[in-house]
Amino acid sequence: MNKLRRLLVCVLLAALSLTLFAGCSKASKKSWLYSCDPDNMLGLEGYYYKDDQLHIVFNTDYISKKNRPEGLYYVKKEGEFGPYNKIRVYIEDEDSYEPRMKKVDLEEKGEQLIVSFKMDKDDAKNITGFSFHLGFDYSIDIDEGEIEAVQWGGECADYYRQHYNAKKDKWSEVENEFVTYPMTENVEDY
Repeated sequence: MNKLRRLLVCVLLAALSLTLFAGCSKASKKSWLYSCDPDNMLGLEGYYYKDDQLHIVFNTDYISKKNRPEGLYYVKKEGEFGPYNKIRVYIEDEDSYEPRMKKVDLEEKGEQLIVSFKMDKDDAKNITGFSFHLGFDYSIDIDEGEIEAVQWGGECADYYRQHYNAKKDKWSEVENEFVTYPMTENVEDY
């Protein structure tokens, strides 16, 4: 009977510790300003504010060279932003905020790639979207639940779009459209 009692106590302690750890991870995500399913073009998982900094979180499981567009893959691979990379934060009822790229931190923690930079707390609470220039031009509209990416080239552009269904916590398939912009037009002889 004593062995059975010890076994029962061990099982209960294990169940209690699993519940506590699961609760901690859920509670921390609830304190985020925005979170979503990371199965999107950027692997965007969400963002939170801590220690006077905005932390934008990307899930590395969704960052791959095979994915189109793959701009964030090269940032992850290099472990830093390149000289032409830019981030812009759009804030409700205001213009935008563009952090100095030399002051932007990039850190990989397990399955997360975290981009962080100093930002005003009130502004962080009123974010409506982001844009990233990472070879591709990405824009994230938080209010509309949409990610767009554009790769410009010569007389053409490759557009990618993805829509977020917040009720289902699911992103649509990536839509792709290739558009040409001819610089010359056929002119009829007069």
